Amino acid sequence: MFFKKFAAGFLSVICVLMLCCCKGEKTSAAPDLNKLFTGTASIACGDFTAEATINRLGNGMWDVEFLSPKTLSGVKLSFNGDEITASYLGLKFTVPKDTSPVKGVLRLLFDAVDKSSEKPDMVCTEKDGKIIFDGEINSEKFKIMFNKETGGLSGFEVPDKDLKIEFSSYSEIQ
Repeated sequence: MFFKKFAAGFLSVICVLMLCCCKGEKTSAAPDLNKLFTGTASIACGDFTAEATINRLGNGMWDVEFLSPKTLSGVKLSFNGDEITASYLGLKFTVPKDTSPVKGVLRLLFDAVDKSSEKPDMVCTEKDGKIIFDGEINSEKFKIMFNKETGGLSGFEVPDKDLKIEFSSYSEIQ
């Protein structure tokens, strides 16, 4: 009898301690991703780094203009459904999205935001001033981060691909 009371008390203390260790994270509803927006982003994937202006113009419609590195500066990519149009200094060509070398990096962000924007009931966690949504698309686990105060997109990560995209500016397009 004493052992049962002791075990019950001990388990209660363990449960309370476990709950206390989870401080800083709480469940939250996700901000609305079903919006048109523009932002300046730093992109890091392994050893590759770049800076670009990223515009969401609709579901499946995105424009990207690279600002750096110097070798990509001025390159514009337009994603529209199944095609990608690349342009640079007046030269322009279109390729199917599945053959694009950037499909693995930028398409992950685009697909994650587009698919997540269709889910108004996404459950997120709050941590360190950010709202974080953990999801999966095409067998890749990702995180979409939002600024807690503004609800704006602040980052995107795919840990298995060593991909991080951080938005230094974000504004909705009216």
